[in-house]
Amino acid sequence: PELAELLGYPFASAVRTLDLDDDVIRIGCEHDDAWVEAEITLPAILATAERLCSPAKADPEDRAAVEPEKISVLTAADLGEGPWGQAGSPTWVGETKVLDVDRAQQMLEGPLTEQIAEALAILKDRNALVSESQTSAGAVAPSVANPSESIVVLLEPGREGSAQELLGAASQIASQITASVTAIQPDSTDPITPETLAAWGADHIVNLQHSVVAEDVAKFVADWCPNSGPWSILAPSTSWGREVASRVAARLGAGLTGDAIELEVDGDKLVSWKPAFGGRLVAAIRASSPTQMVTVRPGVLPRLTPRKASVPSVETHTMESKSRFRIVEHQQNDQLDALALATRVVGIGQGIAPEDYDKLDSLLQVLQAELATTRKVTDKGWLPHSRQVGITGRSISPNLYIALAIGGKFNHSCGIQASGTVLAVNSDPKAPIFDYADI
Repeated sequence: PELAELLGYPFASAVRTLDLDDDVIRIGCEHDDAWVEAEITLPAILATAERLCSPAKADPEDRAAVEPEKISVLTAADLGEGPWGQAGSPTWVGETKVLDVDRAQQMLEGPLTEQIAEALAILKDRNALVSESQTSAGAVAPSVANPSESIVVLLEPGREGSAQELLGAASQIASQITASVTAIQPDSTDPITPETLAAWGADHIVNLQHSVVAEDVAKFVADWCPNSGPWSILAPSTSWGREVASRVAARLGAGLTGDAIELEVDGDKLVSWKPAFGGRLVAAIRASSPTQMVTVRPGVLPRLTPRKASVPSVETHTMESKSRFRIVEHQQNDQLDALALATRVVGIGQGIAPEDYDKLDSLLQVLQAELATTRKVTDKGWLPHSRQVGITGRSISPNLYIALAIGGKFNHSCGIQASGTVLAVNSDPKAPIFDYADI
């Protein structure tokens, strides 16, 4: 998206299908929890859906069949003098820390009925079956009197859960740096009320009318920021949020950290903790720019107890759309908040065939649990990608996570580290998942 902004081009992500008609492309995109069909005017930059377009991996003979003149290769020297690399980056990597969760790793043995009875007893002792969240996240911080800085939170329409998480985090950061919190809310058929946004942490609200297209929202924010001079801009790590944030960062020359899982303040710097080395570590990312930007994965930040509702100040702007990205059809196939709000989740791996999924219904109903899965399952198209948990999917924090027929490679296990109790079921006693399980 930043490259598209620098070139002045429209952009589309997670593209799975395309049909070219003169200077317009009809595309199908696999977004976070929806299928989107759109028309985009050329020239444009398209990012394909990783590992979803067939063939996901082409054989050498197939790659050799592509006419060489259709592929251009540019080096840094072709692009100019730079600066390139770290010298040209407004962000830098600092210290790292290990993501380590202490699990009981209690291996049950014996007849299946006895194992089930013992597992239930342990779950009851650990209060893992309660329906209320056991996380004690704290409360939204009070508004700051006489703020000297401002924090902006970009709200994606229809993402109330993410809005609450980001505004709550912004309020706590604002209390440390004496800042106000501004929520920018694009057009929506069901907008969040000013009173609710204030209870979640907003002091000021900017409503945008007549467009929700990422490119149009980004243009407004980039034009609006120089006068307000925000200390930081927070956005959701969704298809929409990443494009808006990336375009704004390119226009402002701001440092942007993507897919953060934790936020801190260090002096006058925002510290964004991001998974590194396959998720085994998290690294601290800081920005040297006056405005520090970050996108945060939905579900990783706590939803704080709202503060007393008040009436915030509100301003409204009407946007003009460039109309270069036109949504033709939008099919909602899931709800992104479903896993984030779940107190009990059942995860399934490749060991359970799609034709057997209906056998899980009684378990899901008894537990009132949501269904999750691994990347290999979603890559096969067995479940939607909104149900994928792991470093390239969602991070969840239920009271109970049950892993069925999941091998447990780290790229999945890092997504369940915030779970209260993890129960794993696998026919292989040496499966890696047991290293990350309590039972």
